[in-house]
Amino acid sequence: IEDQNCTVCHVLGNGTVAPLFAGIANRAGDRHPPLDAEQYLYEAIMHPGSFVIEDYANSMPNNYGDLLTQQEIGHIIVYLLTLTDEPDES
Repeated sequence: IEDQNCTVCHVLGNGTVAPLFAGIANRAGDRHPPLDAEQYLYEAIMHPGSFVIEDYANSMPNNYGDLLTQQEIGHIIVYLLTLTDEPDES
């Protein structure tokens, strides 16, 4: 995640650039039925333009399949599924 600068948009963007990572494990399974959380996150990483969340632009890079191995993508998904704490509303 750090190597690909994901946090620039998904953390530092404070929810205005891209959906926040905070609490993603709680939301991922409901984002794009019938996909479960793991399937949704895989699709979001590998084919980000196939489902764009309302109010966000289709701005995520679409070349992670070329940059990352399937194992690395799997590790990212496992990590994201640990992020259950919701973002601070303050």
